Amino acid sequence: MLMLKERINKLMCEVQQYIYSDIQVIENYKIKEATFKGGEEINLDLSDWGNFHTSEQWGGYDKDFWFRTEIKIPESLDGKAVVYEVKTGREHAWDSINPQFKIHINGKLIQGLDINHREVEITSCAKANEVFSITLHAHSGMDHMLSNLKTRICALVPEVDTLYYNLKVPMDVIELLKEDDKARIDMLNVLNKAVTILDLRRPFSEEFIRSVNEANKFIEEEIFNSSLWHEGITAHCIGHTHIDVAWRWTVAQTRHKVVRSFATALNLMKKYPEYIFFSSQPQLYQFIKEEEPELYEEIKEKVKEGRWEPEGGL
Repeated sequence: MLMLKERINKLMCEVQQYIYSDIQVIENYKIKEATFKGGEEINLDLSDWGNFHTSEQWGGYDKDFWFRTEIKIPESLDGKAVVYEVKTGREHAWDSINPQFKIHINGKLIQGLDINHREVEITSCAKANEVFSITLHAHSGMDHMLSNLKTRICALVPEVDTLYYNLKVPMDVIELLKEDDKARIDMLNVLNKAVTILDLRRPFSEEFIRSVNEANKFIEEEIFNSSLWHEGITAHCIGHTHIDVAWRWTVAQTRHKVVRSFATALNLMKKYPEYIFFSSQPQLYQFIKEEEPELYEEIKEKVKEGRWEPEGGL
């Protein structure tokens, strides 16, 4: 079984490499220290902003910056779901003090970006030559280190994305089961058959995508829609984020943290209708009301829909 698990993990890692195609690196930005609000405004005068190339570094202790760039959709991405990704070179740093971002697309706040959220969908169906304004409100983190700003846009290959998680979720469960557990053995056998279906000779080809779809169908039928997955205890999970109001960061930074976290939850709700979010801490809602009134109104609507649970009084 050990060799079987190693085989599945190796092929799962290869599948992960093909989640994105048609990668376009974004190298040039305008930059200004964020000592003011409104840097995401579309028609803002950028004449006094500096130039930033992604070969440079940025940061410092508890610093905030605006980064601005424009992205023109190339012909190769026409008709595809396009995502924007950012990496800082500090993805293994502790998530409470590393660089974090709020991303605005065409002036609208979309979500937060951090080590747990590296990407955001720009459009579900891109049009060649369409232009998007990308603005990042960046916080450097609570140490004195400098960071990178490595960014790119690329096409999301949804079938491959689905397959990766169809493999990863059962593999995560397998890690928690005893070696002689029947469910563990059965899942390993199913996943081994699934990766055997894959045609990896020419990634992104019709044959490749066809084999990915077949593997997805096989896993969903043999695991997720079978007694193998549903037998025994069922866990119902609800999204949540706990935010210390002032701990390893300032109260001022907490206001940004709340905006990042709550905007991300709302964006997930748009993508996943079944997603439900839970948050207590009334002070956080007060921060949102003061910092981003439009976001606050969106939260109120989700509460009415029963998808956002403002639980507790502490």
